[in-house]
Amino acid sequence: MQHKFIKNIPNIITISRMISSLMGAVLFLSGAFIPSLICYTYGAISDFLDGHFAKKLNAYSDLGRKLDAISDKIYALSLGAPAILSGNLLMLIPLYFEGKIGFYNKKREKEGHKVYTKRVGKFKTAMLFPSLISGLIASKVPFFYLVSLPFLYYTTKLQIKTYQAYKNDEEIKTNIEKITENSGCEHEKMKVSEKINILKEELAFYANYYEPCENQTHAKTKKRVIK
Repeated sequence: MQHKFIKNIPNIITISRMISSLMGAVLFLSGAFIPSLICYTYGAISDFLDGHFAKKLNAYSDLGRKLDAISDKIYALSLGAPAILSGNLLMLIPLYFEGKIGFYNKKREKEGHKVYTKRVGKFKTAMLFPSLISGLIASKVPFFYLVSLPFLYYTTKLQIKTYQAYKNDEEIKTNIEKITENSGCEHEKMKVSEKINILKEELAFYANYYEPCENQTHAKTKKRVIK
């Protein structure tokens, strides 16, 4: 019983993230600005925590993967919808592309294809959340548009490249970028500062230079970034 509970810790965190996201939207629309930001902050932190504990406890599952994908969509909508309702129509852009990526992958799954997370998609998500959070704040604090617009620009670029990457995999059976339980193990012994520098370099590469194409080219570009 205890073992089963421990294995479900990542899923419990993911579900709590969904709840906090919905609470954040309700609180924001009811005028409770600071409490809503606390809920959204927990949502951002828990997105890291569920993956961390899944890896730590070796608690990977199809249910966890599906819950994580759903929680990402709920979190994005809980940020984007209140921002739009509060007057920031620019938030329609990231929500449109996020929906486009989601519907395309769902269609592929219904056709019987396995859809793997793209490395560029990881960076897309990492940029999406601060973009939506800053866009939400900007709907109440106009000065924050100065922060929101650069995030929105790079998020949109990464969303387009992520969609192209999935499209280019349509006829490919073996995806060299698929995320497995052991992904990132080559960085386990690195210092935190070294990991951060590598992630910064990768983010700059995917946002500015990465062009989805053949698998062979993926391998070359990936090797060029993580060396």
